[in-house]
Amino acid sequence: MTGVWNDVRYALRGIARAPAFWTMAIGTLALGIGASTAAYAVLHAVVLEPLPYPDEHELVSVRHSAPGIGVPTMQSAPFLHFTYVEQNRTFDAVGLWRGQAVTVTGDGQAHRLPAIVASLELLPLLGVEPALGRGFAPDDMAPESTPTVLVSDGYWRRHLESDPAALGRTLLVDGRSVQIIGVLPRDFAFLDPEVELVLPYQFDRTRAWLGGFGFENIARLRRGVTLEQANADVGRMISIAVATTAPSEGGSREAFAERLDLRPNVRLLRDQVVGGMMGTLWTLMGAISLVLVIALANVANLMLLRGERRRGELGTRAALGAGRARVVRELGVEGIVMGALAGCVGLSLAHLGLRSLVSIVPDAIPRSAAIGLDAHVVLVGALLAIGAGCSLGLLSSLRLGGRGEGIGGGRSTTMDRAGRRAVNGFVIVQVALSVVLLVGSGLMARTYRALMDVDLGFDRPHEVQMGRISIPEAVAEAEDVGRIQRAIVEQIRAIPGVESVGYASTAPMEPTGNPEETLLVEGRAYSDAAAPTLRRFEFVSPGYFETIGTDLVAGRFLTDEDTRTRRPVALVSEALARQEWQTPEAAVGRRVRASVDEPWREIVGVVQDIHDDGPQVAPAATAYFPPLMNDFWGDPTFAWRDAVLVARGPAVGTEAFLRDFEEAVWAVDADLPVTSVGLLSDLVARTLARHALVLALLAVAGAVALFLGVVGLYGVLEYAASQRRREIGLRIALGADPARLRRALAGRGMLLAAGGVAAGVVLALWTSRFLASLLFGTSAVDAATFVAVSLTLLATAAVASYQPARRATRVSPVVAMRPE
Repeated sequence: MTGVWNDVRYALRGIARAPAFWTMAIGTLALGIGASTAAYAVLHAVVLEPLPYPDEHELVSVRHSAPGIGVPTMQSAPFLHFTYVEQNRTFDAVGLWRGQAVTVTGDGQAHRLPAIVASLELLPLLGVEPALGRGFAPDDMAPESTPTVLVSDGYWRRHLESDPAALGRTLLVDGRSVQIIGVLPRDFAFLDPEVELVLPYQFDRTRAWLGGFGFENIARLRRGVTLEQANADVGRMISIAVATTAPSEGGSREAFAERLDLRPNVRLLRDQVVGGMMGTLWTLMGAISLVLVIALANVANLMLLRGERRRGELGTRAALGAGRARVVRELGVEGIVMGALAGCVGLSLAHLGLRSLVSIVPDAIPRSAAIGLDAHVVLVGALLAIGAGCSLGLLSSLRLGGRGEGIGGGRSTTMDRAGRRAVNGFVIVQVALSVVLLVGSGLMARTYRALMDVDLGFDRPHEVQMGRISIPEAVAEAEDVGRIQRAIVEQIRAIPGVESVGYASTAPMEPTGNPEETLLVEGRAYSDAAAPTLRRFEFVSPGYFETIGTDLVAGRFLTDEDTRTRRPVALVSEALARQEWQTPEAAVGRRVRASVDEPWREIVGVVQDIHDDGPQVAPAATAYFPPLMNDFWGDPTFAWRDAVLVARGPAVGTEAFLRDFEEAVWAVDADLPVTSVGLLSDLVARTLARHALVLALLAVAGAVALFLGVVGLYGVLEYAASQRRREIGLRIALGADPARLRRALAGRGMLLAAGGVAAGVVLALWTSRFLASLLFGTSAVDAATFVAVSLTLLATAAVASYQPARRATRVSPVVAMRPE
């Protein structure tokens, strides 16, 4: 141990003797370790870390597919849930839930908070017990029972001052009095970690109908049950649920079953939480790990080149009595010290990188709150550092200490053929892996550019201010809802600089989405074989489309007179018009309705398609209705109560405008909270966040790889030129053309670069297929990207190759031969 400690001290003193080498080596290695550790931290938190529930591998999401209407993933509905609870053979328990935002008053001010409505079984099957009070009981689920609520630990501490006596206190949730019966544990984290309230799902079993999709089912598998068995069981129960449930208006059980062709889609709950990010994160992990490989190759080259210059030193040590084992141990310890120091720096870089990543694109990564450097991730980073150090130490030991002829030599010693092959091989590896990362970055850049070029269906989103309000049923009748909304619009219109105002049930590209319902078209004959098609519904006010910048294709927009007199009118999107009537102009004047008991509503206009689901998804066929109507969905007076206010003007986004925006709402109703405040451009950025994340990470990795590759190539050529300095001096003294010598020396670098580029192109052709699911508007084998990357690397390599050659040929022959 004394000898090892002496070797450590010797390695540390070496930093002072060769600060440039150690700084370059440790910095290079730290970049690779930090990048790989950060990538693993994300992968571990999102994919590998179990969900915070007991036996989470038994938890499944019971979803469906409806190939009859082209829907690959469909949520659940109450009529299915009740059947699953009563008829299943493969689940220990089945729970139902739905997320929603609620307005809470009763603790001093109004708040708009995220909440879930949950069935009796949901929290117990997740293993969640209240920290204070009690959980839901069967009586809480009865429609006529007193409404109750469970509050999160955070809500209890922030709004109820951690008072145990808060149990039994009453809150106003959407205007209804609810009683607090329990406080959830501090570590409770639902699928959406921001959930503040859990409300009981009070629903009359006898009122279930074929429809109502918009809920989620979570189930716990019985021991030994596989996903295949669960899917078969759910498929059996779907038929039972359809056969025993009353059909919706204007349809029949047979038409429902044939039109949707509903099928089971049971999968692990973890897969639903992670969603499409699992494959993306594994791909990014693999891509960013290439940075570590490139860094190792770079440092290995630096150590091999430095080792050739240390042969004299090591030969002297051997002559003074140092055995081969002693030299090998010293070189190994030196590598481990380098790895340890690089690991410390790399973990610091990983910590800073993760903090920046989570703060910049939190919406792009599920479970982002759990991302960080916990003990497990730090251990992995430490193992990477020690492994890298041991590998580099072993390489030096094998090269310089493993053979007798490796010890000794003098100033003029040159590298043997095996050493040159190793050095050249490392350069080719660096360049090849750089090509892979740069091709991936280039493909994502072309994808992002293609996404940005898509006409989203609205204009200049950075000039549109948004804010959501909700008017509960207990606060205002339907007649008053329209009056309140119109009054708020007038208040906002009075703000200086506002050009136009409107509101809608959802903003464009808002993640909450819009309901899809059956739409009846006048003149169509509906039967069991030809049932109404599901269309997306949205409720918009006059001025909404003008405010967000959506063009009118045919007809006219809604007017204030339409809403004031409640004319039976509607608008449709261009996609819906073309599907039903072939041209937008032909749709104007036609009539539609949502059920057979409603009056027909005349289509007065066709508007431009809006990419609500993202620029890479075709626009949905959408019907737009006024927010206040007579005889709609069974209500004599129908009012849409959740509204996203939009205002266009040059001053949007400023603190002064936000204050005026909120005060305009409160001037009408001081108890209305304004939530989801932001710009329409924020929603666009959030929709593109996943692609932006992949692009940013691959771009950074590609830039680092390019830098390391160029540095590695430069170092090799600089060493080669220094070894040939005497030869070059003699040749110049004898009349050789310096320009020709420079071309010859640089040609070696270009040859290595060309070999690396060729290998990298072949490797990139294979690896780019892993990005195929993320690409849009380009191919995984896009020729332009491959050519651009290859030319960029070759041009960069030409610059890196020219500088050492230029320095070598500018040395005076006298100076070059002086050491001899």
